[in-house]
Amino acid sequence: IDNDLLPDLEYILGEISPFDTFKEGQFVALKNMLGTKSHSVCIMPTGSGKSLIFYFASLLQPLPLFVLSPTDILIEDQIRNLKKIHHVDNVSHLKLTTDNNFSKFEMCNSLMYLTPTTFQNRHLLVKRRYINNGHTLMYKGQSDVLQEVTIAPGPSISYVVLDEIHCLSNWGHDFRPEYLMLSKFLNKFLDRITFLGFTATANYTVVEDIQKQLHIPQENIFSPK
Repeated sequence: IDNDLLPDLEYILGEISPFDTFKEGQFVALKNMLGTKSHSVCIMPTGSGKSLIFYFASLLQPLPLFVLSPTDILIEDQIRNLKKIHHVDNVSHLKLTTDNNFSKFEMCNSLMYLTPTTFQNRHLLVKRRYINNGHTLMYKGQSDVLQEVTIAPGPSISYVVLDEIHCLSNWGHDFRPEYLMLSKFLNKFLDRITFLGFTATANYTVVEDIQKQLHIPQENIFSPK
């Protein structure tokens, strides 16, 4: 993405929002985050439109993405806004069930929201190992045995969005215990996927901690506003 594409992106913006121009910092963050293949973090104030950046990350390429958000309430609020304000309904909210069995989970939406607790469900972790390599399990021919099959030349999702990424650091005031193993599982099961982190609340110590956990280059900490 470069500045020449701004009119095209503003056209798309007008199609999915009440706005026809980006807020301060939005286009710069979008350009920087989607212009790198390494993990990145965007630090912008509350209300500056961080969510729109990963909506565009979903719209501008064909693969689905995961959005990790701290609570189911926050997720429901975001999905409500997506449908009401942005007219985007290709979205799902993955929740833990009574048996917590995601063994039959398939990716059917462009944006898939879930909490860190749901993300660390053991059945989903197994699924992500296949997603990371562009594989799936299916029956071939007359066989009644599931076989691993390649369905993509690379990972079958584009990004993992870490909303409120400051919750990952126990140096921050909003650290959550359910995030404790998250970076380990991300690095192990989705090591071929790019992570996009967003926060309005991160001091130097918190940012440094997140960088170390997820191996984020210093130049990929963006604070455009």
